[in-house]
Amino acid sequence: MDQAVTTKDDELSNTMSRVGDALTRYGTTFGPRSLEELVKTTKTSTNVIKKLLAYAEKISQTKAALNKDNDQGGLDDEGDDEFTQASDDEMAAMADRAARRATA
Repeated sequence: MDQAVTTKDDELSNTMSRVGDALTRYGTTFGPRSLEELVKTTKTSTNVIKKLLAYAEKISQTKAALNKDNDQGGLDDEGDDEFTQASDDEMAAMADRAARRATA
């Protein structure tokens, strides 16, 4: 739900907000209690919900890794994560794409 604010595609942003909001109430008295109820409540397909959950999990893992590195005295540049496995050319291409998205 937090990522919806920075998403430029309005339809995707609204979907992220709807699913995120419903997930904050998941398992409560008036909230959805199953994936089927979540689909019905958010009017979003199972496949899209699964993709959004995977996206959120990846963000969470990345933030946790950055926090761990920071807690250990600074960001780790020893090459023990998936980001350092790419070649220099791949890394440069990823940086270029990220820069273009940031300025778009």
